[in-house]
Amino acid sequence: MKIATFAVFLSPSNPNIQSMRYFSTLFFLGFWCCQLHAQSALDSNLHVRDFHFEHNVYDESKGTKGIVFSYEYFYPSTSNFLVSIPNDVRLYKNSEEIYIDSSSFVTLRANAWAKAKIFIPYRNINLEGGLHNNLSFAYNANKEIKWFSNISFNQPNRCLVEIGLQEGSVKRKLKQWDQGANPIEWLPDPYAVFYTNKGTTPFYRMPLIKNNYTIDTQKLKFYILEGEILHWAFYDEDGVVDQPLGTLTLFEASGDFEKLFRGQMFGDIKGLTFSFSKKLQVRQPISIFVDSSSIHKDRKGVGIRIEYNLARAYKGEQAIPQLIFKDKAGSIIDVPYIYSLNETAILGQKVKLDIEGQWDYFIPFYAWNSNIYKIECPLNIENKATTQSAPRLLYNPITFDKYVSYTLFEVQENKKYMGASGLYVQLGYQVTDINRYSDLEILFSSGYDASTPFHIYQLHKNGSAEIVKTKPLRIKKPKAIDTLTFFVPYQTLKTDQIHAELSMIPDMKIKLFSGASSKIEKPKNSNDAVIQLAKTLPVFKEGDYGQVFSLKSTTPKFFLSYSRLNIKVQRNGKDYKNYIIHTNNTESDSFLLVKDTGTIDLVLPFRNLIGKDRIDFSCFISDLKGYPMSDTIKESWQANGDLHNKKVSIGLEKMVYAKGAIPESLKGKNTKWKYQIFLGSQRKMTKTLVKNFKGKDIRNKFRRTFKIHREDLIQIKLVHSKTEREVMLWSGDLGKFELHKNKSIILDKSPVKKAIIKVKVIN
Repeated sequence: MKIATFAVFLSPSNPNIQSMRYFSTLFFLGFWCCQLHAQSALDSNLHVRDFHFEHNVYDESKGTKGIVFSYEYFYPSTSNFLVSIPNDVRLYKNSEEIYIDSSSFVTLRANAWAKAKIFIPYRNINLEGGLHNNLSFAYNANKEIKWFSNISFNQPNRCLVEIGLQEGSVKRKLKQWDQGANPIEWLPDPYAVFYTNKGTTPFYRMPLIKNNYTIDTQKLKFYILEGEILHWAFYDEDGVVDQPLGTLTLFEASGDFEKLFRGQMFGDIKGLTFSFSKKLQVRQPISIFVDSSSIHKDRKGVGIRIEYNLARAYKGEQAIPQLIFKDKAGSIIDVPYIYSLNETAILGQKVKLDIEGQWDYFIPFYAWNSNIYKIECPLNIENKATTQSAPRLLYNPITFDKYVSYTLFEVQENKKYMGASGLYVQLGYQVTDINRYSDLEILFSSGYDASTPFHIYQLHKNGSAEIVKTKPLRIKKPKAIDTLTFFVPYQTLKTDQIHAELSMIPDMKIKLFSGASSKIEKPKNSNDAVIQLAKTLPVFKEGDYGQVFSLKSTTPKFFLSYSRLNIKVQRNGKDYKNYIIHTNNTESDSFLLVKDTGTIDLVLPFRNLIGKDRIDFSCFISDLKGYPMSDTIKESWQANGDLHNKKVSIGLEKMVYAKGAIPESLKGKNTKWKYQIFLGSQRKMTKTLVKNFKGKDIRNKFRRTFKIHREDLIQIKLVHSKTEREVMLWSGDLGKFELHKNKSIILDKSPVKKAIIKVKVIN
């Protein structure tokens, strides 16, 4: 088998066209771009040439005018048999099919050039009268010959003919109408056809009525051209040669006409009663075209083109375009999203009119409603009456394939994740097409309102978990098919039901799933985080002497960094913050639990209290929003009458620097060294040393009065502000100072050559 494929573009510089003369000049008002594909699946190569159109051709056999499309073909073959192949002829305007014919056949004559002619009656083209530009013509001959072209032509005015046949019959005769052994078969078998002018080929046929004198009641509807004479011919089917029963010539079809004809008698037809209506199909000021296979921004959908042709008085006027969609009952259907493809013709906004123009709109397939039957486009024009369009009726509903294959919503109870107890929530889906340009949106709620009274974490496939912080959760570039898993800890769950809503959002919200779980039974002992009070006693802790509340906590790994230790201390009934936290991890200054903390010591230094003070202490572990994740422990304690606190004054009386320790070139009074005093673990004083440490005023600036406990650790040190190097000048409790007569002399501790520190007990 040989297959030939070729494509030739219309171009005067193409040598193949000039030499082979495969194309001739097109006889048409407009012809833009064309392309030919010819393939042969026959015995050998099929050659074609000279494709062209003829306009306004009268076909005598059909009694009407139309377009003739023709071409020449050459079919080399060794066979003596002729080959017939079906034709498929189509016309489109704005991608909407306005003509289709698949009834013609071409007989391939072998080994000689022959001509194929296709006649397209104007009356069968669904267009109003007038010039129409940029129509698309498509010809396919059994996939052997393909031709595509853009054309223009003047369409004659068509008339819509509607006939309501009420009654009629065939005259009775003494002799039988038909032959047959059964007397019933002797009755006539009437049917009727319609011709125009002097044509011999009918363009419309009524159904056959078997063995009956009565002609059935029925409604007829078809088009003819303005000015054509309509003939209604009745026949009796006889199997070989049908017998004429009579012909009724109605009249020349010009202008609108409507009449009821009663008891018409002609030939062998009697009592023919029918209503006759003829309406000229004039061009509307606003026309609506629908393309059910439109594509915009990679989206499939429905394209809608509005063409307007208005009187000159409308030029320059302001109008507001609208699109109204209705079902068969006339109820308005809301279309949630429509693209305006013309920036100057956005629906609902003012647009400046020309005498004629077009506006294009696009409705994506997921926003289309298959119940839409009627489309209207009223044009509200300022200071003028509203101009209505001819309604566009969709006799065949426009439908699209289902884009949601399945959805999944499953809640699994009594699950463990990284030591925490809770629920697994799984959401699954499979969609087609819309995922490519959409976001996935997930909204969790209690099932009663839109709030989310629990924490939910997305479990990633790599084993990590991420708290869902946003409501709703948006996922960019989702997969076409996916299952997402979430974890809800029992410790944060405050509802007995979980509601989930899954949506895709390309440019409008498409709800894939919405539903609620069954009732959830939360276990009685569902708190995984535990905190206990181990002991309370006065003790020396990292330099501080005071009352210590010693805690032991356990936090599942899952909750670390997502939980917090909440402590509340009251002194004599009022909130109190002057306490110190010591833990066995590096986060000693934070309540955020980033490690399994083990032991936590809360110290109330005695130096900050007075005798008989009452302390009330409580603590619990919560999530970051304060929702409890553990039981709350409480403890109370009252101080003794005498806490052995002293009020003391600590002063730096002398400071002599070692040679070279302070650069001579140092500008200003301050050095790089900071003088610091610590009581226990708390820093109580920081002051930068001056270059020239002399005079009473300077010494007073480095003197502070503190309240201390006799067991508190006192530390005095120097810290370099740049290198953070520390030099301990003195360390010990108040008793150590008293042993040295409340005075300490420091020698040769770089940068110090000599320093004197004095302590004075005030009371």
